[in-house]
Amino acid sequence: SEGEVADNPSPPVFGPDARVLYYLLRKEEGSGAELWRTVVDSGKSEAVFPGIAMTAFDLSPDGKQVVYTTAAPDGKTQLWLAPEDRSLPAAKVGVSGARAPHFGRRGQILFLATEGNANYLEQVHLDGSHRSKVFPYPILTFQGVSPGRRWVTASIPSIPEKSLPAIVVIPLDGGAPQRLCASYCITSWSKDGRFLFVSVV
Repeated sequence: SEGEVADNPSPPVFGPDARVLYYLLRKEEGSGAELWRTVVDSGKSEAVFPGIAMTAFDLSPDGKQVVYTTAAPDGKTQLWLAPEDRSLPAAKVGVSGARAPHFGRRGQILFLATEGNANYLEQVHLDGSHRSKVFPYPILTFQGVSPGRRWVTASIPSIPEKSLPAIVVIPLDGGAPQRLCASYCITSWSKDGRFLFVSVV
């Protein structure tokens, strides 16, 4: 690629067959980041939605849909859903202020939202209905979802509060968070979901 590849909060992801890589690319300094795709074997690259500046994105497990956020004039973000092949116009989901969107296990969209001084992992149906908290407790950051959409990795406040945040993996079907690292770390799932890679700081 030519330009600045944005890796936070949306690192590059492979499509279902691992032949195509999707990533946010900023072609010029000061411009917005567009979603691009590159065919690995040929190196052919193109913008998925030309002219749409995104702050974060996720690709559905079947590779047919993209959920993404854009910056609104009021400083908040807006959540969108669009078919990857551009067969239909993008649809506004109707959630303001959503960050780090990901597809959930049962057709929902997972995202980070701020309530007061705390962040919560929330979920909403694709049509913008049935918004709710995934967990009743706050989290600090939302690192990602396992390929099977059964686990999320996140950071949560530590006890005592002055220590580093705890990096945990949390089952979406219910259960207590499991701490991954003694100190801060960054996680990434393998495409088949068999491994969780951990970069320890």
